[in-house]
Amino acid sequence: SQSYTQLNLAFAAINAGTHQGVITIGISGNTTESASAVLNSGAVAPAAWTSMSITPTGAPNIIEGTIAGAVIKLNGADNVTIDGRIAGTGRNLTIRNNSTAATTAAVWLASVAVGNGCSGNTIRNCEIACNAPQNTGTLQTYGILMCGTTISLTSNGVENDNNTFQENRIIKCRHGIATRGTAASDRNLNIQVLDNIVGPTAFGADQIGKVGIYMQADENSTVRGNTVQFVGGDFANTTGGADRYGIAIGVESWSMTPGTITSLNYTVSRNLVHDIIDERTFSAVGIGLQTTNGGSPTNNVVCSNIIYNVKSNGTAGDQAVGLAIAGGHSDQVVYNSIRMSGDVDPNAGATATSNFGSGIRIGLDNGTTHANLNLKNNVVYMDLFSSSTAAARYYAISGRTAAYTFGTGGQDHNDYYINPLNTACVTGGLGTASGAVLTNQFPTLANWQTAYTAPQDANSIQADPGFISDTDLHISAGATAVNNVGTVAGVT
Repeated sequence: SQSYTQLNLAFAAINAGTHQGVITIGISGNTTESASAVLNSGAVAPAAWTSMSITPTGAPNIIEGTIAGAVIKLNGADNVTIDGRIAGTGRNLTIRNNSTAATTAAVWLASVAVGNGCSGNTIRNCEIACNAPQNTGTLQTYGILMCGTTISLTSNGVENDNNTFQENRIIKCRHGIATRGTAASDRNLNIQVLDNIVGPTAFGADQIGKVGIYMQADENSTVRGNTVQFVGGDFANTTGGADRYGIAIGVESWSMTPGTITSLNYTVSRNLVHDIIDERTFSAVGIGLQTTNGGSPTNNVVCSNIIYNVKSNGTAGDQAVGLAIAGGHSDQVVYNSIRMSGDVDPNAGATATSNFGSGIRIGLDNGTTHANLNLKNNVVYMDLFSSSTAAARYYAISGRTAAYTFGTGGQDHNDYYINPLNTACVTGGLGTASGAVLTNQFPTLANWQTAYTAPQDANSIQADPGFISDTDLHISAGATAVNNVGTVAGVT
């Protein structure tokens, strides 16, 4: 064994072949890194290590530095576990980049080339942060980033497979967790994002700037059990507008014509997403599903998520959307609970709202690449309004045209509740043009059930779902909505 005063010095020795085989690193004290701790692949000479574990010993410890780049960089490294638990419990390891510059990260998994990606790594039970405040600026920073050879959301990674990010707490970053594979040929495989807390307990200096979890160009990946909170902020807690997302699958921007990227076979389940807000004219989205696979199925499943307090004073095509769907082929969006309420533009200094919002919105027309959507067993509680634009309307459910067809999927057994005392709320709407209202409005459930040329929602209801509270969207025993479940093949 050998002691080092900084992790980057230990990594340099490992890269030089000083330590080989199975390596254990114990973090026994706080370290201030003078340079990025870069770990190369053990298969690239002269390094010759096979696996590595990095854990705190004895007491909680901090690895930090003011780094132009990442504090820790896995540079094509495989089979590394960074585990902040002591005796199997807690988050006792903090990884923090104290730089206030853009293009910085706390942890970066970088693929080098084909045959030298980052695979089989686990980052878990760590406290992770950057240091450029998102309430007073818009600098691009990342808590955990997995991509290619540069710190960027457009740097294509190759063979970054079988990596897990689990039970971390991430604050004070533009993007909490972000992944980027190569959409056309080398998507990230089997990425697991599990049980993380992304975002602080209130808006302020520690808030997430743009997206809590952003996954793009992945395949067979899971986003489960995460809490994503306090992304964006109200007028007082932001200096520039941006599309804000709790969880973005595929693309991180939303408009009347949202984009997609090749990504498939995601399971997004049992996540709690709340307080996703933009009051500076852009969109706010709880969960966005924006993928394509040409004419082949994407087979994504978005189920059993809870979404609340998503608000946007969107203008010129930007919107507040609880669950946003664009693209997808044979996807299942089922058993989700959404509650949207309150004033979308309470600050008198904000630009007046000019666009509608939706609990669930289908943002693209169906076709050979976007087909067979199964949208069932969801609950929407809609009670948004705009204090600046009385004409603005907020729909429990909206789409584009009556000609939209669900193919072998369907839309049914949903609960579309609107506050009957709120005249800004409408059951459903269809339209492709931005504005305070959609071209075609359907005030009641009966109206909505005939909205599409091939009618949908025959078994849907419009009843107060009986949520336990405004922030606990489990359904009270005996509530009407609990008896409208129907069945969804393959999803319990």
